Amino acid sequence: MLRIYMLVTLAMYLVVGPAIADPKDFLDKPAAWFLEDEARQIAANILSFQSDLGGWPKNENTTENQYEGNRKDLDPTYDNGATTDELRFLARMYTATDDPLYQIAFHLGLDYVFEGQYPNGGWPQRHPSGNDYHRHITFNDDVMVRLLEFVREVATAEDYAFVDDTRRQAAAAAFDRGIACILQCQIEVNDRLTAWCAQHDEIDFSPRPARSYELATLSGSESVGIVQLLMSINDPSTEIVSAVEAAIVWLEQARLSGIRVVEEEDSQGPDGLNRVVVQDALAPSLWARFYEIESNKPIFADRDGVPKSALADIGYERRNGYAWYGRWPQNLLEIEYPKWKRAISAVTVVEQVAVLPDDTALLQNYPNPFNSDTVIRFALATRSDITLSLYDLAGQKVATFIEGFSAAGAYVIRWDGRDNRGRALASGVYLYLLRTGGGQVQTRKLVLIR
Repeated sequence: MLRIYMLVTLAMYLVVGPAIADPKDFLDKPAAWFLEDEARQIAANILSFQSDLGGWPKNENTTENQYEGNRKDLDPTYDNGATTDELRFLARMYTATDDPLYQIAFHLGLDYVFEGQYPNGGWPQRHPSGNDYHRHITFNDDVMVRLLEFVREVATAEDYAFVDDTRRQAAAAAFDRGIACILQCQIEVNDRLTAWCAQHDEIDFSPRPARSYELATLSGSESVGIVQLLMSINDPSTEIVSAVEAAIVWLEQARLSGIRVVEEEDSQGPDGLNRVVVQDALAPSLWARFYEIESNKPIFADRDGVPKSALADIGYERRNGYAWYGRWPQNLLEIEYPKWKRAISAVTVVEQVAVLPDDTALLQNYPNPFNSDTVIRFALATRSDITLSLYDLAGQKVATFIEGFSAAGAYVIRWDGRDNRGRALASGVYLYLLRTGGGQVQTRKLVLIR
């Protein structure tokens, strides 16, 4: 209770002034600004909203005024951008002032972030999570993405050098678990990876509904932030690369052309306007917020939770009060993904062929011997945790082509003779080895000639 008392005391003694902005709006201020009275006033306001559990409530302006209600009514959450930017602000305050009260507040909030993470790496919408849909692993409002970006900052950024080594190591571990959770949640349809739901089951990772009109679907919005996070990882594993590639394919397939959403005057509507979808061959591409998992068709719902196939089929209130269409993936597909694709200089290109084999088999590469590139083929009879790696004759691993869970199917790998750091391997005889989760191992020999 001492640290709570210290936080409240600080908030009481600092003079409160106006600051109509969110914490993130001050994070780009120079270090000297955090020594000024304005910064201390804002910090006092932020601290007054920090709950005894360490987090902050959502939909509150935590910088403008002090909280004047009962502290027991403060309901901390990770939703709607809450908690992470308040912690970033406090980190800047402590770095500038060396005042231990900010450090105490930051550590309390960071521990709240740690405590909410499930052992499998996911975060619910809030902690404690309760028994409602809030308990599900939450991608909605970019909750998972924001928390993972934050713990990565704590683990690696110089701004958090004041955090003790134990917590920084815990932040790094939390990030790794979170990425593993994301990969587990990616939805597989007809043995092909696609995208993500806005919520996933906290036990078995399956897609789950949230509010009555937020059904268990593929998300054209939240999936974008997930892909961007995966692309931000240095030296991505083959499993991460495969997840990104599959999601990009799905986002392209989910692209909607030839329609536009417009607002028309409607005297019968409460606001005098009504959103309608019209045909327009020249309109830029759109994506639906939700897609039916099996059919990949846009899906809509009213507060009764009944799925509909068209925006016009749901009531006025939900039709006009929710973002059912958007251009969320546009920048990702046109700029970010092509740039990432060039940057990673992938050693291999993996293509899943639409064939379901009868047996798991590793086939001979061709051409063999080869000079510039070769093709390696293998087949999986069932979904399996696999590793496909390359070894020299001394038994040293020199490249890993695939590592992680892969769907059943036939695969073609085009390899350019480089290791995982992009370095050209020397001429020689190499062994490529396929190991499946059931303990089965198959080996083939290839010959590289420079």
